[in-house]
Amino acid sequence: MAAALLSVVAAQAQLRDDKNIFNHLSLGLNIGTGGIGFEVGTVCTPYIGIRAGFEAIPSFTVSPKNIANIHVDLPADYQSLPADVKAEYPVQSDMNFDGKGRVTMKNGKLLFDIYPGKNCMFHFTLGMYAGTSHIGSLVASQVNYGDMANLDIVTKYNNDINDPSKYVYDNAPIDIKMKDGTQLYYDGNAVPAEIRVNPVKPYFGIGVGRTVPRKRVGVKGELGVMYWGTPRIYNGDNDITKCEEIREVTRVTDKIPVYPMLKITIFGRIF
Repeated sequence: MAAALLSVVAAQAQLRDDKNIFNHLSLGLNIGTGGIGFEVGTVCTPYIGIRAGFEAIPSFTVSPKNIANIHVDLPADYQSLPADVKAEYPVQSDMNFDGKGRVTMKNGKLLFDIYPGKNCMFHFTLGMYAGTSHIGSLVASQVNYGDMANLDIVTKYNNDINDPSKYVYDNAPIDIKMKDGTQLYYDGNAVPAEIRVNPVKPYFGIGVGRTVPRKRVGVKGELGVMYWGTPRIYNGDNDITKCEEIREVTRVTDKIPVYPMLKITIFGRIF
């Protein structure tokens, strides 16, 4: 979008100089809650400016504690095992999880600055951000007890029920499910999850500064909100956002369908 805007402005600058339409171009660098990015800007009338560009939040690590508690209903086959066999597979019915993950966000943007007056510095901004829906990944690991975590023991048990040489051969498997019946996908002691939002995010903001500075260099400040919808949490292909076991997490995310945007942009006028 930025490259196309640059081409249009360059082609129209000479033809429309008398009407002050697409006859100026700026290039800016910005930093804020949306990340670090760049913008190409122009004016289509003295009252409307157009900006296109890209913003990205560099990836950073988070380590939330006690993010989930999963209860396992142990099958009758397991419950009827002799004590010495159960000691070989000491499965517990309750599991607590801590998490570790990475958060990032990358978006292209197309924004329109609307000025109430021809020489006004204050403006409203309407437009959209668009990028990948995946803004974070998380691996939840069960808090260990004894020599082996519960999920590892469950995996060992479920493997041994297929081995004729084992006492537990042909028993019913131990299923790890949420209370609503959603199957939990896990690998060893790790339960992977993704945080997803809407890929297209409408934007509204207010700011001070011209899209193309009157002098060679200008500064622009902006405050707005990007609507990204209610964040959703996926385990594999399963949407587990509403599952009771993680409600302490989603009780917070349910209340933030918008992302606050505060940024400062330094613009340079190219022509």
